[in-house]
Amino acid sequence: MVRVKDYPGSTYWGLALYWYPEFTEGGDPVPQIAKMDFLQRYGMKGFGESPRALEKMDPAVRDRVFQELADRDMHMNLHAGTGHASGDFGDMQRKAEEEIRLIERYVKPSRATITMCGAGCGHRYDRRWPWEERVERVSKAISPISRACWEMGAPLAMENHADFYVSEIVEFIRETPRLCIFLDTANALHIGEDPVRACEEAAPYVIGTHFKDHKMVKGEQGPTHYLVTGCALGDGDADLERQFKVIFDRSAYRDRLAMLFELFAPGDKSLDPVACFEKSVGFVRRMQDGYEALGYGRR
Repeated sequence: MVRVKDYPGSTYWGLALYWYPEFTEGGDPVPQIAKMDFLQRYGMKGFGESPRALEKMDPAVRDRVFQELADRDMHMNLHAGTGHASGDFGDMQRKAEEEIRLIERYVKPSRATITMCGAGCGHRYDRRWPWEERVERVSKAISPISRACWEMGAPLAMENHADFYVSEIVEFIRETPRLCIFLDTANALHIGEDPVRACEEAAPYVIGTHFKDHKMVKGEQGPTHYLVTGCALGDGDADLERQFKVIFDRSAYRDRLAMLFELFAPGDKSLDPVACFEKSVGFVRRMQDGYEALGYGRR
């Protein structure tokens, strides 16, 4: 079985999405532990969870999950809610404090190395606010959380979720202390960006990824209609080999990256989910081996 290669330092690989039933069926009845079992087969160490989901778990089961994470040297990264960036300015501090308390409760036992979030402030095309106000909203809502997460050792990282251009995410970063980027390597395709150029803009701030690929298929409804389809990593149009090199060359956090797959099997069922995942692992391992000769992964 092909496994991803460990890097020195704290960089690791994992799976964020999509957790197909085939990955964990017949495994441990506790979903988080079944995920750990699956990931370990491939040399992976990370996945994600919502603090609110952890809050709802049976305490004994939750404690078992945390112990398994520690015993296996694995990481369950947390998701922060940032929707209050679209709310009332006067309520933003209270909402941020609530989010911080929830993250603080679980960041250490989950062994999170990053905390993931979205912009929480609509979409660049919704025309709800002038751009300057949108930047102010994001900064005011998220700054308390980003500072707190940094101090907790699990920096807050904003995903480019096909809601804003990466250049706009970078502007949010510059106006929000201690905020990093969680780069989705294929979401640029959803919003008309070139994925490699977007990666180049994001790279200095990248602390984690949804390492994802998509195939773009020309649709039938005129020249501006395209379909975005799932595929194994390396089979699509995100040019992942170039993005991998850019990230490891330019990220200020290259020794502590959380490189999490986000995987969607082909809709035509040419690969079942397990075969798609294993092909993706093989692609990453070949890429690692190729770039290791150039010094990547040995910093």
